[in-house]
Amino acid sequence: MTAVKDRIIELFERHREEPGSPYEESHFLDFLVKPGQVLDSFRGARLFSAFIDEVQLECAVCFSLKDLESNYSISQFAVRVEKLQRSPRGSLQSFRKQYKSSGISGITIVINWFAFVMGWMMARIPGAVPPIVIVAVAANAYLARFDWRFRRYRNLLKHRIETLAAERRLSTP
Repeated sequence: MTAVKDRIIELFERHREEPGSPYEESHFLDFLVKPGQVLDSFRGARLFSAFIDEVQLECAVCFSLKDLESNYSISQFAVRVEKLQRSPRGSLQSFRKQYKSSGISGITIVINWFAFVMGWMMARIPGAVPPIVIVAVAANAYLARFDWRFRRYRNLLKHRIETLAAERRLSTP
């Protein structure tokens, strides 16, 4: 367990807002953000997601939604990672539940519908449509980039979990 725990601490320190500052092992995830700030903020959520994503990729595991909502100590977190590594089936089930779709298509439809309605309403005002088109194109480009990165991460994670599962099957007599 020490190797997994050491790697988790290394990743934790890499994603913290103040690396090297003291923290309590019993609820270490709360210390991703600066003392006095809340993990449920936008910044805290971003740091938490980045940390979890990297742990999942590095360790070839996928946490369940219950795992993501739990407040593990470092030792409990390391034990959970090792358990998922020993039985990749649980990670694959969590992966399938969480990553059925990217969720971007609904947002894209709403943004494009809104841009179309705004363009239609402003069509009679000279020069009003080009800025709307520019904003719509920029929003679509941003969402496409986000979706591409998400799909790349999702495919890489799936590949790593499946590779670990295949290695486990081969090593089991």
